Order: sequence, then structure tokens, then C-alpha cells
Amino acid sequence: MSRRLLPSLAVLSVLLGPRAAQAQEQAPGGQPDSVVAVGEKRVSPAVVLQTAGLVPGRFTTYRDIQRAIRALYATGQFDRVRVDQDTTGQRQILIIRVHERPILMHWTVRGVSRLSEGTVRSKVNLAEARPLDPAAVAHARGRIDSLYRARGYYLAQVKVLQTYEAESSRVRVVFDITEGRRVAISRVTLQGN
Repeated sequence: MSRRLLPSLAVLSVLLGPRAAQAQEQAPGGQPDSVVAVGEKRVSPAVVLQTAGLVPGRFTTYRDIQRAIRALYATGQFDRVRVDQDTTGQRQILIIRVHERPILMHWTVRGVSRLSEGTVRSKVNLAEARPLDPAAVAHARGRIDSLYRARGYYLAQVKVLQTYEAESSRVRVVFDITEGRRVAISRVTLQGN
């Protein structure tokens, strides 16, 4: 059976080989004449370029571009990072496109009556006047939900409301809690044991 597959694999490699080479040529990389940053508002273009580490005139591979994207995400300033390549005339340009996270102006908790508000607020670890981290918001929501479940409020619901202002560059977050009633087990019945 392996003897039958060998000729077909050889034919496939001959047919698909040029396509793979074309895909590598179209991927961003090579030796760019210039590198520019687009989309930043708070962070200066120089900081974006320095963090990315992509230098004009130096040969750039896809691994360098992956490292640059990871480094920009690691700053916590950006929601989206993309690197494109453009050729204008004889010049090759690498374009780093970024979309900044909004700044958290204020967060609050609403709808708390059965537990102390301080106990619920202690479960939220969000820093104001910093870029909003969606993972930290989801983590805080989960911690509030776990607190209510531990106290017997299994029907409690926690919603996160985000209010954007100033062209979506600033945001306010409200953890809206519907507590519901406390759930208690009144009787346990075993059958068929």
C-alpha cells in the first residue's frame, strides 16, 4: 500500500510546490525600506516601533513579525495588532496596525443588598486609569459569581455593563448584580438504592 502512495505524493508535491513558494513570497517579511505604525492615539508611534523591534533595512522573517506582535500584545495596551506589507514603487513598507484598549475611568458594583458591598467589591481587582483588560473583567465577574454561590445564592446573576465615552477611548464598567433568593436544601430522598 505504501508503494501506491509514494507516486501520488510525488505528484502532489510537484503540483503544490509552486503555490507554497508563492505563499511565502506574499507573507510580510523580507528587507523593508521603512516600518510605520498606524492606529495609535495614546501611545506614540516611536514606542510602538521600539516595542516591535522591526528595523528598516534589516532582513525580517515571519518569526521576527510574530515576536513583534507578541511584544506589542504583552504591553497590555492593544486589543488588536496586525502587520501588513505594502510596496509603493520600488519601496517595501511594513505597516504595524494597532487598535488601543480603552482606558478604565471608573468601575462600580450595583444591585448588592444581601451581602456587604465591601465584600463584593473586594472580589474585583481592576486598576482605574489603566487600559481595560477584558480577561481581568471576566475574572472579576467569575469571582463575584463564586462568592454568591458560596453563600447559597445560586440564582444570582452578574452582568458586566460597559459605557464608552470620548470616541471609545475611555470606558466605565458596572457589575450589575441580580441576587435572587437564597437556595437551601430542605429534604434529601434516596430511591432505588
